[in-house]
Amino acid sequence: MTFIKSLKNDKNIILKKCTTPSPEILITDQECVHIAFVDTETTGIDKLNDKIIEIAIKSINMDKTTGEILSIKHQYESYNDPGVEITNEVTLLTGIDNSTVFKSSIDWGAVDSIFEKVDLIIAHNAAFDRAFIDSHSPKSREKVWACSVNDIDWLNRGFSSSKQELLCHWHGF
Repeated sequence: MTFIKSLKNDKNIILKKCTTPSPEILITDQECVHIAFVDTETTGIDKLNDKIIEIAIKSINMDKTTGEILSIKHQYESYNDPGVEITNEVTLLTGIDNSTVFKSSIDWGAVDSIFEKVDLIIAHNAAFDRAFIDSHSPKSREKVWACSVNDIDWLNRGFSSSKQELLCHWHGF
């Protein structure tokens, strides 16, 4: 697996709630990096025996110099029927139950189509998400992944936790 360690620096991280940029922002000749943000929900933590029950991907073009989001390129979300009963514990953690995923499946061709076009994939706890995604996506295995838990020194930036739910709350999401 490849992860980026060079993301650990002294620059401030500014999180902003973004909507689709206005049309004039979408037309640009600026140098940018194409990034995919990924999140999965699963039936458990065992990458060999547990299954993905939801995936969400959003890819953006970001200005390399300023970090400004220039455009939202692709979005993909899907539930996935794991073929086994989803436990009450998983439903309490994720809000996903058997009726939610019934007869749903992830289009791995669509996932690979997005991954093929990106320079970097970022997930909150990337080692977890990547372990599940790599078993289905050849393009994922070829990409560099960054982890928004381990590649950012949240404590030195004034945050007492790297838990995604808390970070989102503290930033008004």
